[in-house]
Amino acid sequence: MMQVPVKKGHEREILEFIRSQLRFVEIDVSAHCSAKPEAMSRFLEKLREMGAVVPCGVSGGLRYLTAWGPREATKIDAMDKAGELSDAKARAYLLELIEGAEAEGVAVDVPTTKPRTDHERKIWQFISAHRHFTNGDVMAAFPENPLATMGFLRALRAAKVVKFWGREKTSTFYTVHSPKEQRAAAKDLRSSTEGAIWSAIRIKRRFRPLELHQALLPTLPDLSLNEVTRYCRTLTKAGYIKPPKPTKKITRETPFNLVNNTGPLPPQSQRVTVIVDPNEDRISYSPLGQVQ
Repeated sequence: MMQVPVKKGHEREILEFIRSQLRFVEIDVSAHCSAKPEAMSRFLEKLREMGAVVPCGVSGGLRYLTAWGPREATKIDAMDKAGELSDAKARAYLLELIEGAEAEGVAVDVPTTKPRTDHERKIWQFISAHRHFTNGDVMAAFPENPLATMGFLRALRAAKVVKFWGREKTSTFYTVHSPKEQRAAAKDLRSSTEGAIWSAIRIKRRFRPLELHQALLPTLPDLSLNEVTRYCRTLTKAGYIKPPKPTKKITRETPFNLVNNTGPLPPQSQRVTVIVDPNEDRISYSPLGQVQ
């Protein structure tokens, strides 16, 4: 496998991903890597010019590429045309190529769809419990073995389990949930009590808990004023809403302004059970990740 110099983080991410695939199309790269479309296209074109990426046939109307060189490209195309590129055979062939690359000193991520160790199982519980996450989130939750942690995330991306979700300022977010699962979760959140209150807040922008309660009663007759006030306290602590003037006590009459409108899904207050070891005076287990 050809040695390829990379200068930027997104280039390394792309290179690691395409090397972990027997073949790929450009939409695979955009779905699983965080590079902006223009940067992705430029880097792939550079790889084509170098000969580090070559065409390997057309199938189902899709033009496939591979990072395994011209000889393997011909073989991949022939296997596909002969109907011999089943998932099992494609994986076996890929594993042979990865083993050969490692013998030449090129490390390639082995695609993994499931956790294989206790450490990986804890990481999987963490990322699957979140709608989206950053690499930094995972590294902060599991600081004890950063190489194994990032290796597992790359292996999940190689298996197309981890997908690019989006960006916010300098943060890049990923997800392990399918679009269908995300839509279902979003629908459930929007239809929840917190979803209804959050929607009303986003519409009014300036409000008091009492006003929100009165506006929501026709559609949510069981909603209590205390529920609305408690949620406003939670949003205040998290910086989503803010009184015009500092106040020590939040009541049903406290005026608020919406100051951080992040989107249609309601911010949630999650409570989790942790295990505390009184012998060492520390949290020994948390379902959101290990705590040292």
